Amino acid sequence: MKLLLERKADMESEHEQYFYKRPLSLAADNEHEHVVKVLLESKANIDSTDTMNRTSLSWAAERGDRAVAELLLKRNGNTEHRDYDGNTPLALAVMYGPEAIVNLLLEEMPILTPKLAKVRHRCA
Repeated sequence: MKLLLERKADMESEHEQYFYKRPLSLAADNEHEHVVKVLLESKANIDSTDTMNRTSLSWAAERGDRAVAELLLKRNGNTEHRDYDGNTPLALAVMYGPEAIVNLLLEEMPILTPKLAKVRHRCA
């Protein structure tokens, strides 16, 4: 990956076969923590979207990859972004991911409404 980036590979190219995901989203979707780290260090667009309007954080949340999600959150991945079905990364984590991802995303929520505070308490 580093060699490709050194040779000026396009970090924002879209892959038609995979919902036009960019490399960062592909790496997050496939749980490739090291590739995500390299792409973030190379200033890949953390909030780029694919044809489902999902970001790399959305894919990490759905896959339940805590390590990748933490990397993306440290770089201010958007926790409130909604895909075309209206799902935020937290909603995807609740539907598909393990409890640890749900808790991680709840910790990153900017403001806990009383309803979210109840959910957070039940997950703890």
